[in-house]
Amino acid sequence: RLFKEVSLSSSRAAYACFGLAAVFALISLGHESSFANRWSFWTDPTENTSPRFMAAAYVNLGKLKEQEGRTEEAFQDYGHALQIDSTVPKGNNNYGAMLYARGKKEEGAAYFKREHRLQPYNTDPVNNLGIYYRNTGHPEIAEKYWLELIRMNRYYLVAYKELADYYRARGDMAKSAMYAMQKKEIEEKAGLSK
Repeated sequence: RLFKEVSLSSSRAAYACFGLAAVFALISLGHESSFANRWSFWTDPTENTSPRFMAAAYVNLGKLKEQEGRTEEAFQDYGHALQIDSTVPKGNNNYGAMLYARGKKEEGAAYFKREHRLQPYNTDPVNNLGIYYRNTGHPEIAEKYWLELIRMNRYYLVAYKELADYYRARGDMAKSAMYAMQKKEIEEKAGLSK
């Protein structure tokens, strides 16, 4: 409604619109280097922003480095993010995963638990806790995490496989078959089955 009432034929309105466009153009040019590549997009906020955004930038920068196999640098970035803000989303989970991969399973699990408490809708720490308990000889605790994953996201296929394996190992073939069938049905609906 506001734009219907503004007539661009009036010189004041035209100057205001052009002035506003010029301001936004200058702001965009000032940030152009931040969008040069995926590295600069996350590197700039590690230097020129609030602590909350700085911590998130370090988490994302760490993820990029991890994807390139630069795990030591990624580990340092996750640690730096947590030093800035110990509640930053994905920071505890990613740092915990690096500890877990280094054989520090209990320490890693503590970070997964913290992430799960701070970010209850993030499935990553729930999956990691399931893996931790399965691998440390506590499959009955892992079962709870696999079931939670399905409640969080009914398309989380790994959870169905883990539950099918868990119930098969316990000798409960009916439940094992049920979860295997549910996984297969989801794959077929999504076009993932071979």
